[in-house]
Amino acid sequence: MINYRYIEKLKKYIYANGSIIPKKKTGVKTKTQKQISRHIKIARFLSLIPFIIYISK
Repeated sequence: MINYRYIEKLKKYIYANGSIIPKKKTGVKTKTQKQISRHIKIARFLSLIPFIIYISK
């Protein structure tokens, strides 16, 4: 089950730059991908996940 409080599960569906991984790459069904996207956006709004991940060089 996907929920916005499960940050470690949601991080599996986010690229290093902070964008959401598309359905073709993750291999999940459409309904699940929509739930994942919705909960990632909620977690970003609540500041549980950053919008942009800065990588220092």
